[in-house]
Amino acid sequence: MTTGISAKNGKQRSGARLARPFLEKLIAEPMSFACMLRSIRECDEVSQAELARRLGISRAHICDIEKGRKFLGPERAANFAKVLGYSPEQFVRLALQDQVYAAGLRMTVKVEAAEAKPQTKKCPPAADPGQPQVDISLRRSVPN
Repeated sequence: MTTGISAKNGKQRSGARLARPFLEKLIAEPMSFACMLRSIRECDEVSQAELARRLGISRAHICDIEKGRKFLGPERAANFAKVLGYSPEQFVRLALQDQVYAAGLRMTVKVEAAEAKPQTKKCPPAADPGQPQVDISLRRSVPN
């Protein structure tokens, strides 16, 4: 997440919190994983075939993701972020948000990297210790 200093009051502000509404207004649709992936690909000036090669999937699968016909799970979204050199939190949040919207739920997904916590007997160890742990919370969307 990016942060900056507000010119108005000199206090630190969250760039991600301010950027999302701006981007959604700019693209005239809610931010989705499909939109984000397509934007990254176009900004990097690579073809769907090249992006598919980097991610180890077919070009048709990239096309389906970009058109919103296929959804990714959080683990795969985090892997895409790692391969493309981005922070996994946004990729995972958008992948989960797409699934929430597809289910017809009016909720907002918030994803934050979990702090390292000591292992307890109630909590099994992560399947892959190299993967970041993620806390996920849902909030109801308030209609405008």
